[in-house]
Amino acid sequence: MRNIIQQFCPKRIVGLDAVYQQTERAKHRHADFLKLHPEIKFFTGLAEKIPFQNNSFSHLISIEAALHFSSMTDFFHEASRVLKPDGKLLVATFFLKMQKR
Repeated sequence: MRNIIQQFCPKRIVGLDAVYQQTERAKHRHADFLKLHPEIKFFTGLAEKIPFQNNSFSHLISIEAALHFSSMTDFFHEASRVLKPDGKLLVATFFLKMQKR
């Protein structure tokens, strides 16, 4: 978060996690930092059903999360829906490949 703020000076940053406990953990872990940066908010919700209105974001970044999505198709549909026209999507992840025995 610190790097994103320093490099891009965003008006807001939204963190989304499907697990309520992880969202609360992030809020607690970064409590002091969040007091200094009220533009950062954490929410609980699914990437396959992003709880924001159409055209809400100029950028959407998913880092090491996609392997947990129940449907990549639904995620890409939702990303397209919540991104503004000409919005940017960045997905960085890994997928485990099963080896044949």
